[in-house]
Amino acid sequence: MDMEHFTVEELKQMVEAQHLLDSMEEIGPERRRELVAIVRALAELAQENSVAREYLERRLVGVAHSLPSEVETFRACYLDGDQRESARKIGRRLHMDICTVHRHNRRVMEALLAHVFGIYGVFQDRAGRGENGA
Repeated sequence: MDMEHFTVEELKQMVEAQHLLDSMEEIGPERRRELVAIVRALAELAQENSVAREYLERRLVGVAHSLPSEVETFRACYLDGDQRESARKIGRRLHMDICTVHRHNRRVMEALLAHVFGIYGVFQDRAGRGENGA
């Protein structure tokens, strides 16, 4: 990367972004479960709320390229139709077992964390927790 093509303001912003990232660490499993539960609640709301449905559809665009079959399963479970079908029915229709239906949905919800919560869906501020993570 050639630094002579950046303005002083852009370089300043890069340094600030690096400081922010240096102060962050990955969220723990408990926080991840909490955030996934929020995404799940949003998906359940999307069945009866067109605003929530549109919001999720826009966020799914960001993960569809890397998880195409998982997103198809997620849409079948949460966004297609007015009534939620059982995982068994969806599995039959998509030719997969129930565990795969649940696994696909979990993968999509975890992939949506950054799209729904931004950087805080993946990282948390290390400040206040100490450098050792305690």
